[in-house]
Amino acid sequence: MANKVPVSLLSHHPINRSIYSLSSIDALMRSIDEMGLLQPLVIDQNNYVISGNRRLKSIQKLGWQSVSVEQISVADDEVVPLIISYNHQRVKSTREILNEYAALEKIHGSGQGRRTDLITSGKSTKGSVARDIIAEKVGVSSSQMGRLLFIQKTDPDFVDHVDAGTLTINQAYTALKKRVADTSIISTKSGSADSVESDDYTFHHKSSYRMDEVEDESVQLVFTSPPYWNQRKYSDGNEVSLGQEDTPEEYVSTLVDHLDDVERVLRNDGSFFLVLGDKFLDQNLLNLPHRVAISLQEKGWIQRQSIVWRKTNPKMSSSKSNLSSSYEMIFHFTKTTKYLYQPIRIPAAGNKGNPPEIGKVMPKIGHNNLMYDKTDHSYHPYIIDGKKGLTDFWTEDVVATAVASNNRNNDKKSHPAVFPHKLVVLPLLQTTRKNDLVCDPFSGANTTGDVCREYGRRFVGYDIKVY
Repeated sequence: MANKVPVSLLSHHPINRSIYSLSSIDALMRSIDEMGLLQPLVIDQNNYVISGNRRLKSIQKLGWQSVSVEQISVADDEVVPLIISYNHQRVKSTREILNEYAALEKIHGSGQGRRTDLITSGKSTKGSVARDIIAEKVGVSSSQMGRLLFIQKTDPDFVDHVDAGTLTINQAYTALKKRVADTSIISTKSGSADSVESDDYTFHHKSSYRMDEVEDESVQLVFTSPPYWNQRKYSDGNEVSLGQEDTPEEYVSTLVDHLDDVERVLRNDGSFFLVLGDKFLDQNLLNLPHRVAISLQEKGWIQRQSIVWRKTNPKMSSSKSNLSSSYEMIFHFTKTTKYLYQPIRIPAAGNKGNPPEIGKVMPKIGHNNLMYDKTDHSYHPYIIDGKKGLTDFWTEDVVATAVASNNRNNDKKSHPAVFPHKLVVLPLLQTTRKNDLVCDPFSGANTTGDVCREYGRRFVGYDIKVY
């Protein structure tokens, strides 16, 4: 039976705080303010909230003095499975799913957990069987749980990329599996952890704030995706931790300053492609990619294009007051208007057998050039010889179509990598030629370097981590 108790007597359960974040509070506050509390909070004998921690935070911010609760008695070894059970229907982040798994794994490992209806269903909990059972309780498949655990063990930063929608779980898993496989190769190439060098591939284990190893105006293409704000740490201990600034304004200023050396190393006919994701703060979309782009323009960069990359399987928003984000921005900058650019014509619908063409501009349409019969509905003025020009809206299908038959060996194999690898290919084909030098100041999982190897370009990369 529900009773009224003073809000001041209630506290968030510390275990709940260790597993879940109190997200989307503003939207929940508005709902409670309009509709009231539709169900009581569940508290234990110590007045810790077992179910309803987000609701407690909301009513505290609304200034409520008392609230309806249902009080239950909970043994110490029952708290974790009970809290997770109450949150079973919640839309959870990848980080929260992993936190749930870790909490339940401790119980299985120690043989605790009297609430067998919440945990074991009477099954053995050793090895992979334990993972199967825990995965079921947190609401994911055992194989997907295995991928998540691998991602967290190999590089926890990639969990943030998944939660930000930058990568799917499978994409993060594939990238990190490749990194693990490449680690032994890198170790063989160089006895030093500070750099890896060969005739066409160089990696520097350091910040790219100063790329002194790269000569002035020697790079044809810079393609990079810096740390997003409040997502991933980027620090060598001697400078501001890029992406961890206190305010979005400070992040924009720090990132733009960090990119100063890109202008020095880039050729006058070179291109700079920047991939950035956005961020909400207190329900307010910050427009960080566009703020960075404008700041770069103010420093003298010419912005030639804003490209929309429509992500495959984007992360769904848990908010009830906005749409899920399904795209990221790719900005194309140059130092001058006279830069190397090779247009790409791709097969139009129904002409998939035609290979894409690089370097051919779509003919102009006009009275003195190309004429067409407007009454002939089988003909479209923007499709010539079964091909159309590439637009600034890129999907997985568009990229796959545009890069088909353009790998350096001209064999019948398609490019083996998934996003974000494929995303690098179009800018590389458009703005470089074979043996040109390409730079990625934030190499991460070395996506850009892998594509350069595949397509016969030289590469130089920087990162404070060794991959």
